[in-house]
Amino acid sequence: MVIARSEDITQLGQLVSPETLEKLRALDYNACFALIVFRGLQGNTGYSVEIERVVRQGYHLSVYAQFRYPQPGGGMNPTMNSPFHVVTVTTGGTWGEEFSLDLYARVASQSHRIP
Repeated sequence: MVIARSEDITQLGQLVSPETLEKLRALDYNACFALIVFRGLQGNTGYSVEIERVVRQGYHLSVYAQFRYPQPGGGMNPTMNSPFHVVTVTTGGTWGEEFSLDLYARVASQSHRIP
């Protein structure tokens, strides 16, 4: 979700914490905008999402995020929650046009040495 103006904050409703709403209200939207990626409603703790990078190419934004799952055997609480991550993007240069946005999700990553 893109929050490009303070008026856009109202569409969040109760999807984010009151602290996050206050931080979003304090942003200078003449100098930046906010991107929010939601993990969706989860039935227990241990799930998360993290925006790793945002790449701009012309009038296109690519958002790369990692979606994490609970660790096997890890402590999970059966609590409904909706993980999200917010980043701000500075708007230096020209941004007065409509942009397209793609979200690329990394759900797993491993490193191996292959002899």
